[in-house]
Order: sequence, then structure tokens, then C-alpha cells
Amino acid sequence: MRPAVDLKSLKSFACPSCGGEKLLPTKEKIIICQGCLMGYRVKGDVPDFRIDQAISFKKKISKMAQGLNVLLTVLSSTSKGQTRSLRLGHCVVVGRNRVSDFDGDRTVVMKPSEFSFSNLNSENIGLIEQYLSRKNKETGKKQAVSRQNGHVLGDYTRDPDLLIEDPSVSRSHAVLFQDETGLALLDLVSKNGSYVNGKEVEFTKLKHNDVVNVGQVSVKVSFL
Repeated sequence: MRPAVDLKSLKSFACPSCGGEKLLPTKEKIIICQGCLMGYRVKGDVPDFRIDQAISFKKKISKMAQGLNVLLTVLSSTSKGQTRSLRLGHCVVVGRNRVSDFDGDRTVVMKPSEFSFSNLNSENIGLIEQYLSRKNKETGKKQAVSRQNGHVLGDYTRDPDLLIEDPSVSRSHAVLFQDETGLALLDLVSKNGSYVNGKEVEFTKLKHNDVVNVGQVSVKVSFL
């Protein structure tokens, strides 16, 4: 058990769960660690930093988000009207549905599996690793991110790709992730870039009714 701590000296203390120093007192008399989202109750003017008495707001947010699906709808091109749903803990690659008249090569819809990018090049995989490392740092996660047999280790399940028949879309154009912090888009060094509401982005969080442009194709983001 940790000793009693006066709220005035809160800046001198770190979160007992993750070691973070960004502790935020609330009017509900709960001190929340902004790093790992653990909450510690305040009794009178004394915070209770016992981990077994703490509240995990991260788990609460995850439970609320379980029923929050994202719907991606193609608004233009010959793929207009095509949709793809994206749940918490899942990711979707947006790319071009390419059929070659010479060798029969075709980008196929991937079946849901562990977070695997064996069909992406090393540069794309490196970008995704950077994203996952950044996310782990922001959320205080300690899970390692590394390559193994062409796979990226992470917490995501890869859903079927959203494939669009348009020459302005790169074969592997962008990837969208949804986790407890929200929905995010990462451009995979595409030829014509990724835009959100008209602004070019490399990485950004997305919100309800955002319009994503991959090449010249518009995709609407809807939270259900």
C-alpha cells in the first residue's frame, strides 16, 4: 500500500501502474493517468493509489467501443457504393483491384487473419511498424513491435481489403486502424496521396462523416 498523498503534492508522484507523470484530477474526485487511463479515487483530500482499488477507464472505453462499427463507403469511381465495415481492434487496407491482361495477376481480397502484411513491400511494413510503435508509446503499452516471417506483430485483425477499380489508387494505398483511441488512417507512400476533407495527410485520426480521398476516389467514413 502506498502512503497517503496530499493533492497539492500530486506533481511529485507517478502513476503506480505505468509510471507516467501526467496525472489529472477531476471534479468527480478521481485522478486519471493520461498515459494508461487508470483512475484513482480521492477520499477527502487523499488519493488512493492502490492498484487493486484503481479503475481502468481503458477497459470501459473498449467495452463502449465494442458496439461502435465504422462503415467505409466508396462515393465515386466504378466501385461506387462498395462498403467495408471496420470494428474495434481491426484494420483494413485500401488498394487497387488490378487485373493484368498479361500474367493474370490480381490483388485479391484477404481473408481475416492475424495482422499480416506479407503482400506489402518492406517500406510499407516499416511505416506500419512506426505507427504501431508510436501508438504503443502514446497509450503506454509495453508490447514489442517487430517483424517475424513477413508478419507484423500487433493487436489488430486484418479484415478483407477495400479494393477499388481506379487507376489513381495505388495497389496498397492506405491502411485504416480502429482501436480504443479511435479510427486512424496511414498513407502507404501512395503515388497520388491520401486526403481527408481536402487536406493531404500521411497519418491522421478520423471522425464521423469525414471524406477520405485515395487518389481521385472519395470514401465516406461513418460511425454506426
